[in-house]
Amino acid sequence: MAESGSKTPDDTASEDSEALFFYVRGGGDTQSVDKAKPQPKNRSLEWFTDLLSSLIKTFAIFFLGYLLVQSVELDLKRAQLSADTAEKLKDYVIDLNSQDSVRDPARSKATALALGGFGSVAAYPLVQIVEHGNELQVGWGKLGLEHAGLIAQDGTCDVLVKVIDDPTSTFRWRTRKVAVETAGSVACPEAVEPVNRLSANLADVGVPPGEPMTNFNLAIKKALRQIERANQRAQPWWMLW
Repeated sequence: MAESGSKTPDDTASEDSEALFFYVRGGGDTQSVDKAKPQPKNRSLEWFTDLLSSLIKTFAIFFLGYLLVQSVELDLKRAQLSADTAEKLKDYVIDLNSQDSVRDPARSKATALALGGFGSVAAYPLVQIVEHGNELQVGWGKLGLEHAGLIAQDGTCDVLVKVIDDPTSTFRWRTRKVAVETAGSVACPEAVEPVNRLSANLADVGVPPGEPMTNFNLAIKKALRQIERANQRAQPWWMLW
């Protein structure tokens, strides 16, 4: 009886047959025979690949979760900032509309500048101060509008253009005059056509003849010159020739 581990004639014949099969399959190339034989799997490489894949998936899930949390926190902060901004805007508008504003011009001027510091968000409230305020409040409203225009020109100009055009005659002519003057101060390019249309219809918007009409026309001419100069400065030098 053959010992365990020793090869029998049948085992030797089987190995020779398998070697012959691979030899024939490889076209008589002994190297092809070696390559065609089943190669032992690298267990360490498989383990490392599985571990790396697991770590990548875990990191991706963690990173996506972090981004989601940050996005929610950012939205909450924005909402809180909007609420705080609205509250401050309301307080400033109340201060400028109060009778105390007349008795403390320095504080009112500071309030108007602070209100204008919110940019285009404050433009419409400032227009309403101009519309409904007394002479001093009109001046502070204009100051705030100019400040808002310097900070956020596009949004403020959009509001000013709507006041200048005013197809429904919502605003007084004095308010529209302030809008024209402010559009010139902050150089609103889109205000040119509305200002020209208004210039041709001053009598129709309720501007009294005489000095008010003269002053309004002068304000229009000045605003158009300011806008034109600003547009020229904004163009490249080679386009000015």
